[in-house]
Amino acid sequence: MTERHDETVCLVTGAGSGIGRETAQGLARRGMSLILIDRNQDTLSETVASVRAAGAPRVTSHQADLSRRAELDALLEVLRSSHARLDVLINNAGVLCEERRETPDGFELTFAVNYAAPVLLTRGLLPLLEAAPQGRIVNVSSVAHKHGWLDLDDLQTRRGYFGYRSYARSKLALMLFTRALARRLASTALTANCLHPGVIATSLGEGGFITSCLRIAGPWLKQPTTGAETSIFLAHAPEVRSTSGQYFIDCRPAQPRRPGRDDARGEALWLRTEALLGLPAWPAGSPPPH
Repeated sequence: MTERHDETVCLVTGAGSGIGRETAQGLARRGMSLILIDRNQDTLSETVASVRAAGAPRVTSHQADLSRRAELDALLEVLRSSHARLDVLINNAGVLCEERRETPDGFELTFAVNYAAPVLLTRGLLPLLEAAPQGRIVNVSSVAHKHGWLDLDDLQTRRGYFGYRSYARSKLALMLFTRALARRLASTALTANCLHPGVIATSLGEGGFITSCLRIAGPWLKQPTTGAETSIFLAHAPEVRSTSGQYFIDCRPAQPRRPGRDDARGEALWLRTEALLGLPAWPAGSPPPH
């Protein structure tokens, strides 16, 4: 698909439900063309219909399980061959698993979806983002990062697995990745920011104690519509056009907790991630490797 010069193209992962669907609808109402990704074809089709009704000029969708490297790589090939540019990438898909599960590639599932997939998509889509007038990368992290602790020798949480701990670790890793990425993009027109959407009345997992607690607390939690506001803001607001490497809550810059500001550990994580995922080295201060 050849993008028109006057349209803004935004990709949203986890677009089949919850915050992802609300984000897509909000962007559609602002006239953006959309590329929607989700693992569930039925809910993805519902979102496609809703964003078309909301006014999206053009919509394409792809069913893909981002926890599986083969499906993610195949998706990247399709996207790079069918699109000339990408204005906004919103890495929204996320899970919280009560019990430790591994993907076919041997990665712990929460790590694979919440951290490895955004890294791989971002690195793989950089040529399309660079082709845009001012590409934006938006990563949905969480205030849970304050409870995260990175064991660089056990990123797969093989020791002492606990669902929320793994979730917090993955969101901390995504925040540190965002900051390290922003440093590498400093000489370009691209920006990278992350956000906390709020504690949302939606399910991240597939049952279990934490999911049950969220369901009980539902009346006191933010709704997905409210949770999507900061992602939408970072995707289109002119006032953050040149803002990069920042963390946002309720559409305002916020100070990450100390683990989220440990840039030395973030650089160590960057190197470990490149080795783990088989990515080409990209040192700080160097142009993106293509």
